[in-house]
Amino acid sequence: MENKTDFEYFKGIWESFDSGWKSNSADVWNSRASDWEGLLGNDTSFRKSHGERIAKVAGYLRGKGLLGNESNVVDIGCGPGRFVAEFAKTAGHVLGIDLSDKMVENGENHARDIGLLNTSWHACDFKNVNIDEMGWRGNFDLVFTSITPAVNNIGSLKKAMDMSRAYCFNSCFVNYVDDLEARVSEEVFSRGYKSKPMWNGRWFYALFNILWLEGYCPETNYHKRSADENVPVDDELVRYLTRTFSKDKNENDVTIKSKISEYLYSISDKDGMIMRHSERLYGWILWDVREKRGVR
Repeated sequence: MENKTDFEYFKGIWESFDSGWKSNSADVWNSRASDWEGLLGNDTSFRKSHGERIAKVAGYLRGKGLLGNESNVVDIGCGPGRFVAEFAKTAGHVLGIDLSDKMVENGENHARDIGLLNTSWHACDFKNVNIDEMGWRGNFDLVFTSITPAVNNIGSLKKAMDMSRAYCFNSCFVNYVDDLEARVSEEVFSRGYKSKPMWNGRWFYALFNILWLEGYCPETNYHKRSADENVPVDDELVRYLTRTFSKDKNENDVTIKSKISEYLYSISDKDGMIMRHSERLYGWILWDVREKRGVR
């Protein structure tokens, strides 16, 4: 470690991120599993944009030679398993791990439905799992994580890296602009709106600096997604916006939800739809666990 003070500074930033979730329990993610399947199973703009992001990441990793037919890959915090399924199209074997058994079940069903026989799945709390008992230590050519609270502190990061015999990859939010949030902010709560750094805006550069200070040479890249969507005013949209604005402690969630719901329906069309423009910027970090500066 090059500088203890610098390391502790970036460690504090990275471990104090706010994902916007009040709980990361299995029950929370199980409750979201059916919503995800609905969004991914239908011909929605969400499905298209999610598929585009997965294709971009997979293309990048294939270009690096990390998803070849000899590769053993693990996705920690795999959610509904779409990255697992995409990687498995060319990789030798892909394991999906998630806290939610329902997410894992949905991912397994999806892989089977599209004829993939080289995937496996395991529901567990990654932070508490023993990787030696599972046979995971040094077992994977690529350890993949994307927008997951499963790896959000130094202990879980080290555990993920201990599972790799070659590379690790992390994808996370960097910035987000949403015109619907802007309208709600300005017209419902009389606040200004700025594009917001996501997951406290510092997850990406804090992780980069942690790895750099540990002697690694992390490689960075970016993916930007812009979308114009005609979205339904439904419970999921109301819940999302309520979570976004409930950080204001001057009002309780019930009041905020009621105000948001009333406003959304007032601006929706006769079919209960609203046009929404958003821009998301994702940051990617790839590093080789076998190499440190001056050491191989």
